[in-house]
Formats: sequence, structure tokens, C-alpha cells
Amino acid sequence: MPTVKRHAALVAAYSATKKKLDDVPTLLLSPGQTLFRSFNPNSSHSSLPKPLAGTHVSKLQANKLLIPGDGVRELNNRFSGPSYNTAVPASAGLYCVLQQQALVNEAMHYTGNPGVWALTGKCVLKMRSWARS
Repeated sequence: MPTVKRHAALVAAYSATKKKLDDVPTLLLSPGQTLFRSFNPNSSHSSLPKPLAGTHVSKLQANKLLIPGDGVRELNNRFSGPSYNTAVPASAGLYCVLQQQALVNEAMHYTGNPGVWALTGKCVLKMRSWARS
């Protein structure tokens, strides 16, 4: 884990970046839009027991995987996790993609495996957004 020797520089960089991020265009998710997320079912922070043959994963078990796990723990995500400086708040993130191809491309990048094996050992959640009335 890298360390920061000039905390004032870190706080200044964080403040400047946050100001820029406030102006970043965002995509409003419309009702019915599909999102995908991959995870390691054998990891301690995203454990998911394999269902018996002919059965499925319960919604209760799947919903636990929608809770960001890195707000207080260091999971080596680039943009979220605990802060080791009191002037910079911790941030939790739930990383999803809108396209299956993006999920495969990201897995290929991090695992180094070719496309057909990029998600080996991973589970994929397919979610749909909904509107509350």
C-alpha cells in the first residue's frame, strides 16, 4: 500500500478532483435498465455458496452482494475504500457495467485470460433497475 508523505498535497489533490467530479456528466438509469456485476464467489467479502443442482441462488443471498464492501475495508479498488487521512472521507463503491462486453473486457484486463476464459471462477449478477412509485 502506498503511503503519503505530504498530507496537505493529498488533501489539495482530493479537493480539486472532487470539484471536477461534481461536473462530470452522468447517465441517468431508466427503469428496466440492465446492469451487470462480476465477483469471486469464494472471496470472503463476496461469498456465495453454490446452489444445489436444479435450484437457484436466493434473492436474499444475491442482495447481499449489492452492498458495497469497501467503505471500511481495503479491497484494492482504485476509486473507493477506506481513507487513511482524516481530511479525505472514505468512500464505498458498487461497480457495475451496462454491457456484458464491458464485463468481459474488464475481466480480461485484470486476469490476463482470453475472452472465453475471462470470467472463469467468477459469478455474474444481472440486475434490472426499477422505479419506485
